[in-house]
Amino acid sequence: MSGPTARLRADQPFYQRNHCNLCHSKEIECVIGLEPVPCVSPNVGESAEAREAATIRVPLDVYLCHGCGHIQLAHIIDPALQYTHYQYRTSISLGLRQHFQTLVDYVHRLIGTADGRLVAEFGSNDGTVLEMFQALGFKVVGVDPALEIARKATERGIPTIGAFFDQGLAETIAQERGKAAAIIANNVIANIDDLTGVMSGVRALLAPDGVFVFETGYGGEVITKTLLDTIYHEHISYFVVRSLPSFLDRHGLELIDAEIIASKGGSLRATVQHRGGPRRRSANVDRIIAAEREAGLDGTAPFKAFAERVGDIRDRLTTYLDQRAKLGPTIGYGASVGSVTLLNYFRLAQRLEFIADDNPLLGALRGPNYEIPVLRSDEIYQRNPATAVVLAWRYVEPIKQRHERFLAQGGEFVVPLPAFSVHRGR
Repeated sequence: MSGPTARLRADQPFYQRNHCNLCHSKEIECVIGLEPVPCVSPNVGESAEAREAATIRVPLDVYLCHGCGHIQLAHIIDPALQYTHYQYRTSISLGLRQHFQTLVDYVHRLIGTADGRLVAEFGSNDGTVLEMFQALGFKVVGVDPALEIARKATERGIPTIGAFFDQGLAETIAQERGKAAAIIANNVIANIDDLTGVMSGVRALLAPDGVFVFETGYGGEVITKTLLDTIYHEHISYFVVRSLPSFLDRHGLELIDAEIIASKGGSLRATVQHRGGPRRRSANVDRIIAAEREAGLDGTAPFKAFAERVGDIRDRLTTYLDQRAKLGPTIGYGASVGSVTLLNYFRLAQRLEFIADDNPLLGALRGPNYEIPVLRSDEIYQRNPATAVVLAWRYVEPIKQRHERFLAQGGEFVVPLPAFSVHRGR
């Protein structure tokens, strides 16, 4: 990850960018207006600085670049505030380790045997992916600005540099450890404002025959599948394939493959090499670009449709919850960073008694006008709510299986996304 050279003011730890994050065109248009949300997410923890920042609301509007088609936010929060004390760890996400094994297998097929070569990852978090490459005989190095997570990964035997990734650091790694046969970036490239600095780093560290493979939320799926909870300030960019070739070319790189995968509700896996490298460009790239044009993602219509859908869901959800409130308390289920977007957009903060979570990272979700306790999910049976809004909607099936007793007692799980639905007992 790459960060700013200086901290922003404590009383306004964000700024508004007036140009595209990829092509720097000033032809960007707000295409989705969302409710402002607190400056920090649950991943930041509960320090005094985080509590103060939670009182600051930051616009969450989505912009489309008419120059290259890139989808992005324009209000950028200080990454040092967001990531230095980051709490989230890869290992706590259900099914993510298994998914990363498929990624490691894919990259391994591309680069072949280890032969003592280096695999580097920025945004490496707890080292889950690098540990898999290490087991295959590769040398590994991680880069992550979350200092405590980086320290613990290093103690586990996964050497991790606690810093933001940029060209200077990449050159140092290349001098000390050699060029990388592969550079990995999992669910982090969307979080970076200074993409120019990061791509300069990739170019400096990547071996002549190496590959840079990144996975990130796919903007096409976010918009067409109504993935509202993936829109938050950690995610600055919502990549589509058609904006990538020209961007990468400006940095001496080229896109040679692209795949839409199921991870996190809909993600893009992109494979990149040095411009003129040894691998041929897959037909997947042009196929996906054609599909994006067919879906109208080069215009504003899909974004207007998205806004209408989430507005309709909000109306149905709030009306239903107000009716159910007569039967007993309403709670939320799932205290992730995406939950904050839903709390604010769906106007849930004043409707929820608490938020249940299987692995709570903090004691409360806080905003300028609310503080909602986060409790372990078994607390459901102590407080007997009538309704639980499943903010972690992708996991509704395992949640239902875990809480059949709640449903049998007459409770209901209400799921807002990707469309409003109600789940009851048999």
